[in-house]
Parts: sequence; C-alpha cells; structure tokens
Amino acid sequence: MGAAADASAAEEDKTPQACQKMCMCILFCLCLTILVGVIWLFNLTVRHILRDIEINRVDPTFRLHSATVSLLNNASASEFTATWDVTLVASNPNHKLDIYYDTLQAAIFYNANRSDSYRPRVLLATKPLQPPSALRTRAETTCSFRIEAASAYIGDDMAKEISEGRARGMVRFELTLLAMYKFPNWYWTYPKLFAAWCNPVEFGFSPDNWIGRAQSSACEENGDLSRLVLQIAR
Repeated sequence: MGAAADASAAEEDKTPQACQKMCMCILFCLCLTILVGVIWLFNLTVRHILRDIEINRVDPTFRLHSATVSLLNNASASEFTATWDVTLVASNPNHKLDIYYDTLQAAIFYNANRSDSYRPRVLLATKPLQPPSALRTRAETTCSFRIEAASAYIGDDMAKEISEGRARGMVRFELTLLAMYKFPNWYWTYPKLFAAWCNPVEFGFSPDNWIGRAQSSACEENGDLSRLVLQIAR
C-alpha cells in the first residue's frame, strides 16, 4: 500500500509540471509568431517606403490649351446661356508609372469677386467627359470638349455683372476638373480621386462681340482626394 501511494503521489506531482511545460511551449510559439509577424510587417513597410522614394510618385497635371465662350442674349435678365469650347492638355509627369483614367468631369463656375470669400461660386454647367487614354510615363495628350449652359438661372445682379464684363472686354470663369485615375496594379490597386482648378480663366471680348477667347494657362492641382472621400463616406 505504501509503495502504491508513493507512486500515485509522484504521478500527481508530474502532472502540473507537464502542464506548465506545455503552457510555456505554447506561449513561446505564440511570441515567436508575433515577432515574425512584426518583422514581416516592418520589412514590408520599409520596402514600400523605399519603393515610393525611388519611384517618386507624382499626381497627373492639366493645363488649359485654349478656350472660347459664346454668350447669348436671354429673354429673361436673370438667365444665362453660353457655350464653352475647351481644349486641355493632360500630362503624366511620372518617370516610372503609367496613369489610367476611369472618369473625368468638367464644371464651369462664375464668381467675379474672388476677394469676397463669403460669396459662393455659382455652378453654370457640368458635364462628364470621355477620359484621356492611358498615359505612359512623361507623356501628354489633348482633350477637347464642349460644355453648355442653357437658360441657367443666376439672378439679375450676376447676369448684369457678366454682361457688363463682356462690354468692358473681359469675363472670368472657373473651370474645375474632377478625375478618377489609377496607377499600375503592381504599384497601387485602388483608384485615386483628383481635382484641378483653372481659375480664373479670363475670356477677352472685342467690342460688340459675343465670343470671347482665353489664353493658355496652368491649372492648379489639389492632389489626391481619396482620403477625404473616405472620411466623408464614414
């Protein structure tokens, strides 16, 4: 009886030790897995940073090549009718990344008094455009389109302001571009939202002429708006 009791006690002493060793082994494996994961994530992050530094990614650019506007008299003094014929130059300034456009939207605004920050811009016309074809590195292409405002209500004061500007020989409009584009999948898989403003576009008018012409000018880019869109969506 004494020998059997001693053997049973010895077995009971070994059981907690075995459980302790097993727990230590599991904990060691878990810590090792976490350490490997952290090292892998760190290595991946460093590789992305170094790749971005090497590639030096740049957003696309637009510039106004030429534009004309045809103003028409309206039956109502508070309405506005006009046709803009615009030619843009879309460029890809990147050395190692092609650019692929998904969508392109153009809009025409008016706000002659740009110093008055409390005065809202007035949207006169907007139109979805056929986006440029894929732009290879350091390439550019032209994009021509027509956009119209037909009897748009702008109020008596603004209609009078535009008419007086034409009579003086110059009317300012703002051209806004909103584009969705992508880089090659090996670099970035998600589309990016991009905005550019050609502001102001100054159209010169000859006396008694209702057709104005604008000179070539650069458009100001607002960079990648994708994060802003995601924040609004949330």
